[in-house]
Amino acid sequence: GYYEQQGSLAQQMMIMAQELGLSQYYNKPLYIQYLAYLKDLIRLDFGVSLSYFPVPVSRILLNVLPWTLLLIYPSIIASFFIGNILGRYAALGRGKPRDYAVLGITMFLYTFPLFVLGEILIEYLAIDLKLFPIGSAYNTAVFPKPELTWPFITNVLYHAALPWTVLILFNLAGWAMGMRNNMIPLLQEDFMNYYRLMGVPEGIVSQRAYRVAILPNFTSFAISMGYAIIGTTAIEILFNYGGVGYFWSLALSALDYPLLNGIFFIFITILVISNFIADMVYGIIDPRTSHEETEGL
Repeated sequence: GYYEQQGSLAQQMMIMAQELGLSQYYNKPLYIQYLAYLKDLIRLDFGVSLSYFPVPVSRILLNVLPWTLLLIYPSIIASFFIGNILGRYAALGRGKPRDYAVLGITMFLYTFPLFVLGEILIEYLAIDLKLFPIGSAYNTAVFPKPELTWPFITNVLYHAALPWTVLILFNLAGWAMGMRNNMIPLLQEDFMNYYRLMGVPEGIVSQRAYRVAILPNFTSFAISMGYAIIGTTAIEILFNYGGVGYFWSLALSALDYPLLNGIFFIFITILVISNFIADMVYGIIDPRTSHEETEGL
């Protein structure tokens, strides 16, 4: 009766532990299990996926992470430069039609949720006009698996073009408005007026103001490089793009805890690295934070 059921359950748990590669830790004290977990974490061993058993989580992440990086970072970098150029263009024409045009476009894009913007572009550009494929990272009918050939690379870029467009349009609004708001007061500062009195051409004055105004945006840019891998999950789901965010949604629905742990580790690692790079590069591009100047204070 009861004891037979308990014995059967314990036997099943032992078999499951063996299948998951955890039999050596079975019935061990919790602190030993935790130390073993930390040891495996250092080796990037997250165990095997429950939903893709018995494939190791590290192998899944190694296969899907490049697709997410390909989707995210080119679009973020492009949106950063385009947005800052638009913001500078608007600031130099403050109160003019071009200023209102940039503000109108950026405010319109800023109010759109990412998922809705993606659906609209898919509807018109992919379904109606058939300019882009609807989804997927590449054409699996032509290329059963990834290969390092020029036709495959062009096919990947073709499939990434529409997700890139969505992410660029969504992100550039914030950069443009930030640059405009940073640059307008800078153009009226005393040191800028001093440059003008010294006969410095207005183009050089605006360029120096741009270099100072971009610093706050750069800080946000570096931080967004870390958070973007989380924020683009909706795009990966919408475009059926097999990246980290897409597999995160699958793991969440399947309660695949080993895979979730591995994905969260990726999220945290990229965020920490991005913040570290931001701190290092900021000290280089901003002379006010240089080590030599701080020593004299």
